[in-house]
Amino acid sequence: MSLLYDRKNKTVTEITQYGGGMMQAAYHGRYSRFLLPMVTSWLYTRLWGWWQCTPFSCNKIPAFVEQYPVNMADYEQQVFHNFDEFFIRPIREGARPMNIDPDRLIAPADSKLLVYPVKKDMHLTVKGLDYTLEELIGSRRFAKEFAGGQCLVFRLTMDDYHHYCFPADGWQRMRHTVPGRLHTVSPYSAEKKVYQENYRVVNLLETKHFGKILMIEVGALFAGRIINYPVRCFRKGEEKGYFRLGGSTILMLLQKDAVRLDEDILEYTDKGIEVKLRYREDIGTVIRKK
Repeated sequence: MSLLYDRKNKTVTEITQYGGGMMQAAYHGRYSRFLLPMVTSWLYTRLWGWWQCTPFSCNKIPAFVEQYPVNMADYEQQVFHNFDEFFIRPIREGARPMNIDPDRLIAPADSKLLVYPVKKDMHLTVKGLDYTLEELIGSRRFAKEFAGGQCLVFRLTMDDYHHYCFPADGWQRMRHTVPGRLHTVSPYSAEKKVYQENYRVVNLLETKHFGKILMIEVGALFAGRIINYPVRCFRKGEEKGYFRLGGSTILMLLQKDAVRLDEDILEYTDKGIEVKLRYREDIGTVIRKK
């Protein structure tokens, strides 16, 4: 379990990880050295994904909605032919309102956020593990431009809406894919450098108000497919793509002195408590250069 701060209700609660028993066995069980390579492989995720596309997987939807719970009033479709169809369900117009102020940065997804500083030497510590920007990006290109900035880790769990959007107006300068495994992004993988080892898509965004932003979609256990739309110029809040099945993560790297994040976000993430966010929710304000 981990702690989660709900900005709407101003409460801190414990959250339970989906599939926790299986992940405990795979990462920390007696036979983990045999189970882990199998569970984090693409073959395992594809077989699991195939099963979720069959009509038999419909039976788990009612129990899933009740356990987590999912507010089905937010979604257009209410009848599903399989669990995969339920997972990528379209959201209802108006269910995720957005502040149109161009000086406000928004969250790209329903998620649980933690914020980490990027040191001047381009190292950062995420959940006790040291990364370099080069390891996260999978390349030396552009790494220096984010030294001294911030790394925002948006963790999506199974109950979240798994579509994601652009956080500001701008255009896409670069995109490349980094191959890798599919570790869970939950606390069970705390000893693994998942943001270096996992499959991910790296996007360099040039924004009108917030400078350059590196947006990295990270595949995870049960979520091997990352679908990005072929968009060059984009508007704040415009859908960028979606994940197919499972928990996932979006990393957002901000340049130094580009954004002032909201105080409650910094207060709780400094304590190691994730902050619950919704798709298109305000998270920070542009810092004007003098």
